[in-house]
Parts: sequence; C-alpha cells; structure tokens
Amino acid sequence: NTDGYDLLTAPLKPAQLPDLLELHDGASRFAKLAKLPGVHTTRVRPHVAKNHMARHSVVPASVLGGSKARGAIAIGASYDDPRHHKQPLRRLFHVVQVTDLAITAKVSHHGSLVWVTRLSNAQPVAGARVRILGLHGISTGSFTTDAQGLVTIPEGAFNPHFQWQKSTGAVIVARKGDDWCF
Repeated sequence: NTDGYDLLTAPLKPAQLPDLLELHDGASRFAKLAKLPGVHTTRVRPHVAKNHMARHSVVPASVLGGSKARGAIAIGASYDDPRHHKQPLRRLFHVVQVTDLAITAKVSHHGSLVWVTRLSNAQPVAGARVRILGLHGISTGSFTTDAQGLVTIPEGAFNPHFQWQKSTGAVIVARKGDDWCF
C-alpha cells in the first residue's frame, strides 16, 4: 500500500484538449495538468489495512462548478511505488467527460461526416456546433448540425493524419448550449 498520493483535478476547456492529449505518457500529461488554470491538488492518505483497497471519489460537480455543469475533467495521481526501482514515482492521468452528447465521425481527406446524438435517448442533436481542434489553438472553424444531427466538414477544412502518419493531435468537439463533448 502507498502511504498517500497527490490527486490533481481540473476542469478542461475544449481548446486545452489537443495539446494535453498529444502527450503520450502519464508523466508528461501529469506535468501539464499541474500547470493548468483551476487545477486543484489534494494529498490523499488512505486509512486502510495493508493489502486492502482504498477508495477516494472525485465528484464531477465540484470540479466543473455545479450539479448541472457539463464538460471534461482531467484527473491525475502521483505516488511512490517501490516495486519500480528505476523510476519509483508513478504518475497516472485520465480525462473523463460529463455530458449528454455523443459524437460519431467518419474522417477523410475528402471531407468528414460528424453525427451528434444524445446519450440519454439516442436522438440526433440539431443545431450543435462542431469543430475540429488541433495543436496550438488551430481550429477548423465551426459547423452546425442539421435536423438529423449531421454535419459535413468539407474537403480542405480538415486534413486528417492516420496511424501510419505523424499525429496532428486533432480532437472533434461538439457543443449544444452549455453541454459539450469530444
């Protein structure tokens, strides 16, 4: 068991996602999370017997600013693990979403199709704003879904790079009112 760990939480804005998710290891993401505005750090000290599970909940409403707030949350944990002799400091990182929106997308060099639906009832979301964000604040601009929740991003507005190519760190974001997802 660990004697304790540092727990970091922060609400995320869509523009922060590409640069944060482009980092491929937990330590780099954790370091970036520690520098985000609005980050909250808590030292958690589990009080359980050795080899027993301890649990500490992160309440999304407290991170996002209210019970009806929607969006993404970055969560990181840092702890010492003596089993890893070369690098005992372990850092974990995850992004979670609180949303009622879902994105289904087919991306292509010849144009992309994005479908936005509600998780609560699987209905299409008309009038959602969709954009594709890239590294360093690059954006496609905003496109609006039709009555079926569909929007076409025209050829040239977004040039995806696939597995065999260098990553662009692009993230598709959909927003309807105060709710957003990626």
